[in-house]
Amino acid sequence: MTREDVATRLRHLSAEKPTTKMGQVRWVWADIQAALAAGHTLRLVHERLNEAGIGISYRTLSLYIGRLERERPSGSTQELTAERGAKNAAAVALPVTGLVGEVKRPGRDPFANIRMERERKRNAGFEYDAFSINKNLLE
Repeated sequence: MTREDVATRLRHLSAEKPTTKMGQVRWVWADIQAALAAGHTLRLVHERLNEAGIGISYRTLSLYIGRLERERPSGSTQELTAERGAKNAAAVALPVTGLVGEVKRPGRDPFANIRMERERKRNAGFEYDAFSINKNLLE
């Protein structure tokens, strides 16, 4: 068998229906994207795939579409993710001062909420601190 025969067989193979469910979804992925972009629901896409002979459950289709979207190297998705990440980082970067006066990011310091609660109680005038390391309470 020559190289040209192999290339011809592979070209014909790309026009055939794949045997696996993921392969079948990947095979019609461009059409699925177009239908979803046009405003059709995933439920309707699922029904049409089953009518066309691609028997797949809705849950599995949803799972496969999620995988394909994560695989996609398209710049638009990465840019949207980068923009979303920048917005989240800006929201997280709001300063919270600790007892030492250093700036902490919420979610990074597991004891930030305890420090803020201690500071709030000190400002309220109530002196009891359950987490105190000072054991001499008679002073």
